[in-house]
Amino acid sequence: QESLKTLGTITVNIEQENDNPVANVIYEGVYKVPVPYHGVDVTVEQYVRQDIHTSLNFLLGVYDYDVLDDIALNVRNSSNGTTMLTGPITNFTFSLQNCSDAETHQQKRKQKWVKLFNNFDGIIPYPCLFPNLSLPIDHIAWLFYLVEYTPNKDFVGVDRIQVIASDQDEAMSDPLDINIYVLENKCQNNAVCNGEAVNDTDCSSTNRSRGFEGYKCDCQLGYSGDYCEQNIDECLSSPCRPDYTCVDKINSFVCECDPRSPCAGYPWWAWLIVGLGSSILILIIVVIICKCKKKTKTGKTEPQSSTNQGFEMPGHPGAMHMTTMSPRWPNGQGVWTMA
Repeated sequence: QESLKTLGTITVNIEQENDNPVANVIYEGVYKVPVPYHGVDVTVEQYVRQDIHTSLNFLLGVYDYDVLDDIALNVRNSSNGTTMLTGPITNFTFSLQNCSDAETHQQKRKQKWVKLFNNFDGIIPYPCLFPNLSLPIDHIAWLFYLVEYTPNKDFVGVDRIQVIASDQDEAMSDPLDINIYVLENKCQNNAVCNGEAVNDTDCSSTNRSRGFEGYKCDCQLGYSGDYCEQNIDECLSSPCRPDYTCVDKINSFVCECDPRSPCAGYPWWAWLIVGLGSSILILIIVVIICKCKKKTKTGKTEPQSSTNQGFEMPGHPGAMHMTTMSPRWPNGQGVWTMA
């Protein structure tokens, strides 16, 4: 028996249809998978001090299967922090990266990530865990922004950024919520957060955005206290000799010596000899100066000269008037005569 056959014509009409753009978030080189009706979660430490704070950096991207579409991104800024975006990045090159969990590969990914934000050279590492695409990446329209988020000082909790992508035909992506958990961190002086008591060994849980209870701080050497806020005074144990002054440092101390004290390396009797010698020297100098002054005064008193001067013998009524005396040499003999 022959099988039944039906003859007919099937017509397939292919029509151009506009694809909606898709927004995405890349963090440390890895695609963040969004949770339906929730979005993606990222974390950042509490902003306590400017000199030790590290902002949150992530890559905000959009792709569209319509390669000629002009896509744009609408960002609703956070309310408890500052969000800064670079200009739109459309001219770039993807570079492949090893997405292995090996530590060496993770370190290389982090190095590329840091370079991406500190010295962008037009190369973007292709994100690990990025969903499979229906077309080759060079047949897709792409748009990226480098984003830096800084929470308000001392803010702890959850902040949120909402992103919606669109094209020139007003086709829009699904809203993407970026939930930023700002984690409380009471550790000071480079102490390391320890969450073993709450099963959060690396302190990465979003629970810390609700408080620091259950966490502790592993202090660096030289510090103590619940939050490592106290500098240990190494001078309390009096480690220096009595004639030294102890100066406390971070996890160390220095014994300082006054050059005039015995700690400078000379015994007490040596300093006594130096003192006596100095006193004697000063006394000798004073005596010499006094003698010099006395001689100077004596030299200024000159005796009266009897030559070339006339004088009278006072007090005698028959005194003769003495005239100038000059030597005469009669017959070659030296005889004084009066002129």
